[in-house]
Amino acid sequence: MITTKRAHQLRPVGLLLPWLTVLVIACAVQWTNFTWRTQMPPAMSIADAAEGHGFAGENAFATYRDLANATFANGTVSSSPASTMRIYDVIHTKLQDLQTLNSSTKLVPLTAWQDLVNLTLHNAIDAVHTPTSGTCDVNATVFNASQIVVRVPGMFASSVLLSTHFEAGSVVGVAVALDILRGLLMADKRPRNSLLVFFNTGAVTGDLCGSQWFVQRNLHTLYHVETFVSLRGGAAGSVDPRAFLLRATDDDLARQYSHVAPLPAMNSIGGSLLHAVGARSGFATYQAARLEGVDIGFFNTDSLDASDSDMTPATMQHVGANVLAFARSLLETDLPVRFPTPGDALFFDLAGHIGFPLTADTRWTMLLLTLVAAMGVLLVHAACFEDHVPVPDVARAVVAQAGSTTAAAIALAGVGGVLATLPFLAMPLSWAVAPAAVLGNVAGATVVAELWRARHHVHDAPPPPHLVAQLATTGACVNAVLSFAFVLNAPALYLVPITTLTYCVLAMPALYGIAVTFPAALSPDEWIPLRSPTLSYDTISLGSSTAGRPATSSKTTRVVLVGGLVVAIYMVIAFHFGLDLFQTVQAAAENDHWVITALLPLLLTPSLHLLMPLFAFCDPREAKVYSTLLLAYAILFVAAFVSHSGANNAT
Repeated sequence: MITTKRAHQLRPVGLLLPWLTVLVIACAVQWTNFTWRTQMPPAMSIADAAEGHGFAGENAFATYRDLANATFANGTVSSSPASTMRIYDVIHTKLQDLQTLNSSTKLVPLTAWQDLVNLTLHNAIDAVHTPTSGTCDVNATVFNASQIVVRVPGMFASSVLLSTHFEAGSVVGVAVALDILRGLLMADKRPRNSLLVFFNTGAVTGDLCGSQWFVQRNLHTLYHVETFVSLRGGAAGSVDPRAFLLRATDDDLARQYSHVAPLPAMNSIGGSLLHAVGARSGFATYQAARLEGVDIGFFNTDSLDASDSDMTPATMQHVGANVLAFARSLLETDLPVRFPTPGDALFFDLAGHIGFPLTADTRWTMLLLTLVAAMGVLLVHAACFEDHVPVPDVARAVVAQAGSTTAAAIALAGVGGVLATLPFLAMPLSWAVAPAAVLGNVAGATVVAELWRARHHVHDAPPPPHLVAQLATTGACVNAVLSFAFVLNAPALYLVPITTLTYCVLAMPALYGIAVTFPAALSPDEWIPLRSPTLSYDTISLGSSTAGRPATSSKTTRVVLVGGLVVAIYMVIAFHFGLDLFQTVQAAAENDHWVITALLPLLLTPSLHLLMPLFAFCDPREAKVYSTLLLAYAILFVAAFVSHSGANNAT
């Protein structure tokens, strides 16, 4: 038998259960997401790829290393024009090898090899890498000579443009394009459309000289280019070494990529962020020329140090298989028929395995479902807790009494997440950034829950069920209204309706379960001590009566089990989408984009602030929540610092 003192000692641990449940599930979701995102297909050799005319990751990786070695000067990576010239020569050598293949389709070079070493450069190294508006004109001699264009003839004149640049800092796209050429040349039949592959230089100047060279010479008109695929470099050292679809000129192209790519890592927020920080690519030039196409970036792939372990044959297989599958689908598309939905597309993926294009129709449909679900929560609340009050009056009362609490939860959860992440700006790509953001969001939501309990004079006991139900219903209604922003053509806003819809679907049976389990919830007055004027102290039994108590032991057990299941389902769905976007943006942010890194926790706020009614169930101070969260944060920071220092020492 547990003594009263012993039970009192154990009680804070039990009171911590809501917070421990959320944190444990959050860790499990992050581990699952990381496992899914880092799954790579097995690299294929040329012999393996020949069976299905697929992408040979092993061959592409060997090409990647050859290109990388061409950038070395005196044992170190060089970004000088000389290293670019060496890459230029390696590309031409590889193209000559492709021309000797015994295939029915032949590679047609459209530009001749140039002896770049003997060209006269203006101001040599500094001029080529100075981001001034006149760079392309000043160095026109070298830029005109160093562009490479080859063609794989199709059955029709319409063409697909595959564009990639080959400065010393970015050669992954070149290796991918070369193996795509090999795969197409070895195919049994010619493609429907022709393929133009454009290896260009001059992108690092900031003026996109290569893509401008292509457009100014009107090559897109001469060769009937109908659509393009722009391959760009990404951030060395990223946490997610994958090929991301970053931008698409219309919804149909994004949908096509999501359908044909084996592992469609895609999120339009990546392209928006890179554009916001001034990272440009040929996509902008081709789009300005009224061409339709996509922008695909490689994160964690541009470090060309000999000890670099970011790129492997498996990661190269993932990159190339996606691009090849998409390029093949475009080559077999009736391209003269223009894509009917102009405008930058919105899209995202889940763990790099499933792509979701967000067309205007999709956004409106999802908004409608969210509003219907929120109305369902309101109706269940009215039926179970306010059965004699008109539904419109219930809606007004619910929002009026708890609307400010929900707004405060959104604000403080976001602020808490940002503050918790700030110390990690020195290591923005650390695995610990996401857990720190979770702790900060949870702490902010807990503060609001404590203030709510104080306002309703709830101290040592769980709050009355009708108040918890009111708080949950308010969260559903307020977030349903916020979901109207989803119809805008802006990335990341999809998190609001996804979390709200998931929350509402789970809240409806939860509210009904509360009403059935706690009948007192149907009569709020019974929760107020001595409310009846006829009540006397003489009528109060001194026995073991449980009248007026919120729940029996068996009820509490059922509530804990069912509540834990509901929270787990919510976290696995709603929180997973937020965390997945968190990981994607973290990969796109790069080391020096600290503003983006500081705002990352806001991506977790839509899902975590809605857990505030759960945190209001127990007294945070009695449960010692703040000291527990602070201890977890300190341990997390020390572990991240040690891991970060060890990684730096290893490199």
